[in-house]
Amino acid sequence: MAGGGRPFFFDPTILTDVDDTTEVHAHGTFGPVASVYRVADENEAVDRANDSEYDLNFSVWTSDERRGRRVAARLQAGTVTVNDAYAAA
Repeated sequence: MAGGGRPFFFDPTILTDVDDTTEVHAHGTFGPVASVYRVADENEAVDRANDSEYDLNFSVWTSDERRGRRVAARLQAGTVTVNDAYAAA
């Protein structure tokens, strides 16, 4: 994990080694927090991403923009971006 917090403010943070039993996996996060998961392939990544009831925003990061758009089209969320952190920003 990198990042941290101060009272009433949470620094940008990346969470690693997150698994299906953690609170952050089951309920998502708000703010500058990202969870990183290892997956076997693109299908597992999409399945895991869509396995949440709080799918507000996804961002797909890739050097292959065509593949990024293909993956983004399969994600079920309010907003999905490719190589961009948050469309409303």
